[in-house]
Amino acid sequence: MKKTRIPLWLGVGLLCALLSTAGRAELSFQEQYANIPYFPKEKLPVKNVALNAVNVKLGVHLERLTLISGEGNMDKKITAGLLAGAMTLLGGVGGGDFAEKEPLEEHLSSADAQHIADEIGTILTQAVQQSGLELVPPETITTAPGYAGVEGESKLTTDTENIKGNLFKPSYFFGYQQVPVLGYKFRKKPSFLFGTPSDNAATRVREIAGTPLTLSWSVSVVNDRKVMRVRELALTFWGQGAGSMSGADDKPWASIALEPDSLNVATGESHKNLEYWSALAPGFTEAAKTMAKRIAEKFAATAG
Repeated sequence: MKKTRIPLWLGVGLLCALLSTAGRAELSFQEQYANIPYFPKEKLPVKNVALNAVNVKLGVHLERLTLISGEGNMDKKITAGLLAGAMTLLGGVGGGDFAEKEPLEEHLSSADAQHIADEIGTILTQAVQQSGLELVPPETITTAPGYAGVEGESKLTTDTENIKGNLFKPSYFFGYQQVPVLGYKFRKKPSFLFGTPSDNAATRVREIAGTPLTLSWSVSVVNDRKVMRVRELALTFWGQGAGSMSGADDKPWASIALEPDSLNVATGESHKNLEYWSALAPGFTEAAKTMAKRIAEKFAATAG
């Protein structure tokens, strides 16, 4: 029997296609719609909404500046070595760690972070608009006198997070650029009132916009030097509470979040974040569109 030979170039092409298909796993989401049955029917269908927050955190894994590692920063390495030596001479316990972490700005500059965050802001607003909802322009909210009193940071700030690993998972020390976008302030997560999330900013924005609901996006994207991954992508709809809680600050009516760390692209360097983000953006956009559409459909039902 004559064997059929597959050309080498075709075989390689088929293999690449299979690997590519295998790498595009179906997106998985965590959804919470428990409160929707209690949403006032007279306010359905919901068509007009406003953003009350767009919180974007961009991070990179930072290494310690030991005497033999780190990029540059020789003065800090020498200082760490001198301090360690001084402690030894003074009879201190050996093994003291005086090394610092690599400076965040050298690996994820504020300019690059702002560029990525601005693109994220555009993706998220477009996702809402394409879901069928009518979005109050962000500038209408952020320039209103009532928004001035909302707590949060108007300028870029930084933060850190130390994630302890174990036998099966590595440890990470992330440095973050916390980036305000679309004129909104960067805000910490809402507080809890009697076990229920409560948000004063959502209340103010709802009153400014005159919409039955407002929504918030929370985003965290990190480059751990192996992959750039989405640690958080969450969308929450906020509105006035029902019953005895109606006079308190707004509460969440529904939320949807991408499964943490399920969306990523390969990396390797700590400086090429714009390049890695360009590769991650299409998947991120698809996830945001899916999330906005799913949650918008929950409030599209007519009364009765």
